[in-house]
Amino acid sequence: MKILINGYHFGNNTPPYVRRFNELGHATKLITAARFDTDDLLLLHRLSPDLQRADLLQPSYGTGEKMLIRLLRKIHLPGWRQIQAQKVRAVLDHFQPDVVWNHSLWIDTDVMIYTGFHPQVTVSYGYNEIQNHPERRFIRRIIYRNTDRFIDALPDFREYLIAHEGVDRKKFPEETIYLGLPNLNALLASREAQVKVMRERFGIPYSIPLIVETRGLRQSDGGAIDALRALHYLRSKGAQAFLILLSGILGNPSVLKEAEALIASLGLRDCVRIVAEEISYDDVLSLYAAAEINLSLLPSDALGKSIMEAVTQRCLLVLTDLPDYRTAFGEHAEYVKPGDWRAIADAINRALQLPPEQKRERLDATLQWVTDHQDFDKACERILQYFAITIEEYRRFTQKGRHV
Repeated sequence: MKILINGYHFGNNTPPYVRRFNELGHATKLITAARFDTDDLLLLHRLSPDLQRADLLQPSYGTGEKMLIRLLRKIHLPGWRQIQAQKVRAVLDHFQPDVVWNHSLWIDTDVMIYTGFHPQVTVSYGYNEIQNHPERRFIRRIIYRNTDRFIDALPDFREYLIAHEGVDRKKFPEETIYLGLPNLNALLASREAQVKVMRERFGIPYSIPLIVETRGLRQSDGGAIDALRALHYLRSKGAQAFLILLSGILGNPSVLKEAEALIASLGLRDCVRIVAEEISYDDVLSLYAAAEINLSLLPSDALGKSIMEAVTQRCLLVLTDLPDYRTAFGEHAEYVKPGDWRAIADAINRALQLPPEQKRERLDATLQWVTDHQDFDKACERILQYFAITIEEYRRFTQKGRHV
């Protein structure tokens, strides 16, 4: 089987599948259809250790073509999709995959759908993918109609797509295929030694609870400002906590500037650290291991790797009240509304004040959900079986003069 995976996402979500599928004897390549050439892609994403440059099949673009596409996108004219689809189609004709796997309902999938290639299988991650610009509704309809099959990362979202977005139930597998964590066993290993290193590195005594937030500085409504106001409110009530906000290469400069100004004005310099530099993946995991709470305040999100990684490091969860989160963690997390920093502070305080037995119950329950649903090898096996069924059905139906 020849597989082309479409979508190189933050957090190295996609490269492990490229590596694993190739190990299992399936020629697999990676494209990000809405980006330009390979050099352009690698400006945004470093080459994963799981990949070689030859694993990337990006089209070639001239300088004038890039300028035209950027202009069309800026003024919201749809012609850029057709231009990029023609470029991607040339890649498809050269590689001749048996199936394309779209790794989200985002613009890379838009472009791939416009190529007219079949069969395509698309991952539907969660509700965050339907809470976008109004234009997205029209584009989503095109994706829903032209995708041959879906892999749904959460069962509740499947039912939503069927009931409210008109997606045919026949386009889903009979049972949800969870996508798996490729390094789950490594994540479950003890990091006790790193906990001491992290606390010493940031000067945080063991007596002070640590809260880690990893994505709020990426966008204006990401929750970093609310987190700072919540911390200030907690301190005004006599509570102690230390907050680490990760920025790295993905941080939004204007949000970062606003956060730094707020830290100064609220007198939080002694209990907040913004990590503006890019730190290693191991250091991020060690921060989770050192923390009592993982805080995520994004207004829309799917259940992504960062939260599951925090769960494996025994973090309590304070999360935006989103369907994907509740589907996974139920009553074993604190849920808040974005923007309500007093409620966020109260939720943090409730988590910190849990009796030891209730805290252990929460940590065990969230970890159990992750370990039960995120076996990567099993996920790869099921995904490949699903691809094979999709390819066979598409061939059978096209022989009859129609496709699935």
